[in-house]
Amino acid sequence: MPADLEESAENEGDLFALAEHARMAAMLLYTEQHPGKPQVEDAESPTRH
Repeated sequence: MPADLEESAENEGDLFALAEHARMAAMLLYTEQHPGKPQVEDAESPTRH
């Protein structure tokens, strides 16, 4: 880890906010490309990777 970065609650909060923005951006782009009824996974369907 670089010396100028230290583990702190503020840095952890910033990382969480960045991850949340990236997640919301991905969801927004998906819904813009799939208008109407977007196809989302069911809790019962198997996960495909």
